[in-house]
Amino acid sequence: MVRITPIDYAMTAGVGFGFTRYSVWFQKPANAFQAGYTSGFDSMVLGEYQALSKDQALANQQLLHLWERGGNAVHAMQWPASHDRGYNETMTGAIRNLLEHHDAPRTVVTGGVSQIKAVQRGEQLFNLAAIGVGPNKRGLLKSLREDGRWEGSVYAVPFRTAIAVQELETRIDARGSGVQTLSVGPLADLEAGEQIVLQFTASDSRNGTAEFSVRHEAGGTLPGTSQTLALSADNKSYRFVLRAQLPADGCMLSVNLPASAQIKQIHAQRETEQVARPHRGIHTGVPHQGGMTFDLLPDA
Repeated sequence: MVRITPIDYAMTAGVGFGFTRYSVWFQKPANAFQAGYTSGFDSMVLGEYQALSKDQALANQQLLHLWERGGNAVHAMQWPASHDRGYNETMTGAIRNLLEHHDAPRTVVTGGVSQIKAVQRGEQLFNLAAIGVGPNKRGLLKSLREDGRWEGSVYAVPFRTAIAVQELETRIDARGSGVQTLSVGPLADLEAGEQIVLQFTASDSRNGTAEFSVRHEAGGTLPGTSQTLALSADNKSYRFVLRAQLPADGCMLSVNLPASAQIKQIHAQRETEQVARPHRGIHTGVPHQGGMTFDLLPDA
């Protein structure tokens, strides 16, 4: 079985990205920092770091590499005297070089405002702003007070990684006992963080039900994924979403409906976060670009 690494998990779990690194590694073709940065993580933290090199030029280059590619904080470790071979001196020199020659503001997530809308919830009132304009921006959603200070209710980067959308084929099979099944799949190489969306409209003069489930091509139903919705004589829209938590193969999405149901406007798609996936040998990702837009839904 393919080993799922902590790097694979962190990049699809909706959390920040950080790690520990020692030695000189920035010139290697594949490394954790490259995986995170190319996947859209622009504020990474190194909990422990030491170049462990007596070469001042290499120590300088690696620390600058961290700064230019999304490093936000580095906990530089002081090597004990019994093991120090000049490492502390080059680490100190690299920090001094960064501050003296490269200490300039940088921005990837933010820079410019594309939208501002007023939000009111009872007595609570604030402005919601989409910050980050341009092709290289991720986009930040932030709640603001009247004077521009952060209000505190909203602070989120909805899209760090580019999303690839693939149209999926669907089919309807007639079954016994007056049932028809709308299916998608089987799906190969389903990854953590992927989302499968199945949409359709349906009506049923007999007011039956639509029974959604996820099963495997070899047989059996995935526990906890079954849902049942009522149908009516009026044509209504239905949308089923499966979000994968772990890599899997051979999964199928199925909806059982009465044979009397009329099914129309069927559409299915696979939405994939284009993060690096070391367990698949994919060591670079594709970051989201172009900022973001938003809208406000009325209270129910």
